[in-house]
Amino acid sequence: MIISHDYTQKCLISHNLTIFYTMLKKKAILLNCLLIFSFSLMIYTNFDNKGDDFSNSLNLQNQNHPKSLMGLESPISISNNLDLNLPKPAIINDYSEETIVIFVNSTLYAESPMIQSSIAIYVEDLYMSGYNPILYTLEVSTAFELRSLLQNWYNSYDLSGAVLIGEFPSVYFFFEYDIFISDLYFMDLDGIWEDTDYDDIFDLHTGEILPEIFISRIDATHRTFGEESNEQNIINILNRSHAYRTGDLFISRSHRALSYIDDTWIPWADGTYDNWSAYLKNAYPDITAIYDPPSSTNATDWLTQLSQDYEFAHLCAHSNSTTHFFEVEGEYNLLENYEIHEVPPQFNFYSLYCCSAADWEVDDCLATTYLFSGPRSLAVISSTKTGGMLADYNFYNSLNEKSSIGEAFYRWFQRIKYYAEDYTFWFYGMSILGDPFVTIEYDSFVLPVEISSSTHPNSDQWYTDQNPVLNWTKPRDISGISGFYFTFNQNPDTILTAEDSIYTTINGTSLESPLSSGTWYMHVGATDNLGNIADEPTHYQINIDLVEPQITIINATDGVINAGKDSPLNWTVFDEDSGYSYVEIYVDDVLSKELEAPINGILIRELYPEQKIIDSTVKLVVYDGVGFSSSAEVIINKIGWLQSISSYNLGILGFIGLIGIIYLLTKIQKLR
Repeated sequence: MIISHDYTQKCLISHNLTIFYTMLKKKAILLNCLLIFSFSLMIYTNFDNKGDDFSNSLNLQNQNHPKSLMGLESPISISNNLDLNLPKPAIINDYSEETIVIFVNSTLYAESPMIQSSIAIYVEDLYMSGYNPILYTLEVSTAFELRSLLQNWYNSYDLSGAVLIGEFPSVYFFFEYDIFISDLYFMDLDGIWEDTDYDDIFDLHTGEILPEIFISRIDATHRTFGEESNEQNIINILNRSHAYRTGDLFISRSHRALSYIDDTWIPWADGTYDNWSAYLKNAYPDITAIYDPPSSTNATDWLTQLSQDYEFAHLCAHSNSTTHFFEVEGEYNLLENYEIHEVPPQFNFYSLYCCSAADWEVDDCLATTYLFSGPRSLAVISSTKTGGMLADYNFYNSLNEKSSIGEAFYRWFQRIKYYAEDYTFWFYGMSILGDPFVTIEYDSFVLPVEISSSTHPNSDQWYTDQNPVLNWTKPRDISGISGFYFTFNQNPDTILTAEDSIYTTINGTSLESPLSSGTWYMHVGATDNLGNIADEPTHYQINIDLVEPQITIINATDGVINAGKDSPLNWTVFDEDSGYSYVEIYVDDVLSKELEAPINGILIRELYPEQKIIDSTVKLVVYDGVGFSSSAEVIINKIGWLQSISSYNLGILGFIGLIGIIYLLTKIQKLR
């Protein structure tokens, strides 16, 4: 004979109540009442704990699941902050166009159709090179106004640099008996500049003193050499820049550099302090370094070198704004600006560690002469005061990474705070003359494509279509786009190479083989007519889901839940692709509730009208992000009100009841 758990429990309760009543009639002592009642509660508690314990409070958003359910080594807490089954985000291309400003002197621009034409080509070239150019041709009257415009664009568009074409305001700075032009005023947009003695010369610079942007000037207002006007000199630079960017062989020089270091500065050339030649080699593997013996550097030899086939010159010599002073056996060998003009210099780029060489308000300063007298010159870096570019490894490393002259200059300037503090002021006159947006490779950059899909238009969504169709744009490029390289795989960080990718001249493709479930990526990069491939390919994410979700009811025993007033129904959902979306809950085939993810639990009484639990079959149908579903069923058996009370709560009720009984017995004893 098999005796059920419920039957045994009822018999024990009935038996103990009978004993209690008999003892009460016989005026039993209070201690026996306490022992018998406690014994009854203990027996009930033992039977109650044999099944599932639903006495803990239910938190629908934060449940602890056994490790066996999730395949984990420890329990995991599922909450709003941990979406295990949500779709993976699409890869976002982090390329953004660099905003720059081209200022043109308002009078020069208004009165010269030739300037307007050259500027139009220049702006188009910069646009085709990947910049977002702002052209500003209104009048700028003061340095303060100019700096305010730069601050506004920097804050609004994250401006990276600007070029001033024609004459624009400048400011002077005073430090230790030295007065000099400082374009740092226009590059440092958040520092505090003060004129403490009100003489129109700044003499105090505090706060954040390093630059936020770079500035360059193209202006021949103070040039007297030659017969060409300022207008024509500017046009020459702009035309030269266009020819360089489009690969004109007359403008381009062999990719070689010359390091020419005069006697005083040899310790900075041979590694004793800096190592200028080694730094320059980071950008130009083919380098000629001339500094030893000391007599090898002199005015005559430098003029000879200026006619050679080099692209970049790094010159270090004592100088003032118009003259170089080469040391030869204790004497100075002078080289005047007009001698340089007459050669003329043939390099594309110059870094002049030559004091005051860039003081452009002096007629025919050295930097202006190198820039405008050279038929191939594009940009000159030098200082308006005593000083020059020390620790220039950051500058040359940036050039090697295809940064523009201006961007490399900015990166170098940002790093000087790590140089000796006593030398910080050494750099206050550093300036760029010429086109700051050129690189030492005349066209080494390919813009990214934009990818779209007619079949899978949203990279955040999941699809069941296994045959995506993809298209991409043809980016602008100054050398022209010849084709595209692409590959398709499940690696989000793929870098394209010609050897490992598919080449096509068509800006789109459809996949021949259907995709399996998972996350896939199309990687596309354009290549130009010079053979450059985009450094950063565009990645497009495609999500395919072909597998239905899996649901497990986690608090049922053999498919049954004995449910009381506060009993829960808990479940877990596993779907590694599109993820758990929502669940439908049916009671005896009638829809009772529809709940959205990530909810994975409910009180059973909420499934019934008026929250009165009845014996029934409950079915859960769970859906994933693409509509696939699966289901699980559980039998709900209603238990009585006494059974539904937890052991803990029943104990409290029993204790309260016992106090009441003791109180009644005491009263009865007194009445007797």
